[in-house]
This record gives sequence, structure tokens and C-alpha cells, in this order.
Amino acid sequence: MEDLVWYNALLQKNDMLSDEDENYVLPIGGELTEEQAIQTAKDFLIAKDAHGLEKAQIEAMMTEVNDGLRIWSVTFRPDIDNLPYGGVCNVTETSYGEIVSYTMPDLYPVFITGTLPDTDAISEETALTLGKK
Repeated sequence: MEDLVWYNALLQKNDMLSDEDENYVLPIGGELTEEQAIQTAKDFLIAKDAHGLEKAQIEAMMTEVNDGLRIWSVTFRPDIDNLPYGGVCNVTETSYGEIVSYTMPDLYPVFITGTLPDTDAISEETALTLGKK
């Protein structure tokens, strides 16, 4: 995260940062540390019945948005083999730990019925590859 903040400052210094670009910042004062922001997000998702977060790849970034609001965006990419949902979980929280928004994909039980493939059908291997995506 420190590298992103440094690079961001370099772009700003050279007037190469647009209004659409992320403005990465580091926590100051009483704001949550990266570890605290991750733990707050993890606790929130677990309270929403998320599973498998202990094996997830986790990324936490702090940005400053309009009017000086500083927010943490914490993303969990669960281990595909143990994926209980079907996608990435994300929690956005203020720099003091108030949850602003979150995404947590749902699992749906699927019952598949059908017929045997005809001569125009894709191969089983292709169907498995598409199904895994």
C-alpha cells in the first residue's frame, strides 16, 4: 500500500493524476490500521454467515474520496477449491470502521434436468470448462 501511495503522490506532483483516478492514502491519527480494517471487515462478513475467509487472498486499500472522506476497501478472494459462494466478497468501511457497503455473492442450489446430448451438442469437456467459469 505504501508503494501505491508513493506512486500516487508522484503522479499528483507531476499533474498526471486525473479526478477519476484513485487517491490512495495511508491511515493517520486514530484511523484504523490495515490489519484493523481487515479484521473489522472479516468480522462483519462472518456475522453475515460468510465462510472460508481464513484461506482467502485479502487486499485492503485506503482511498480519499470526495470531500476528504477516507475509506477502506477490503476485498476477499476465497480459495477456489473451498469457495462457498461463487465470487469475491468486498467490504467498504470508513477509516474509523463504520461499514458503508458490502458485497457477498449468494449460493443457490441448482437442480439440473435434461436429456442426453445430440450430435450438435458441445463436448462434455467443453461443458465442464464453461460450467466451472
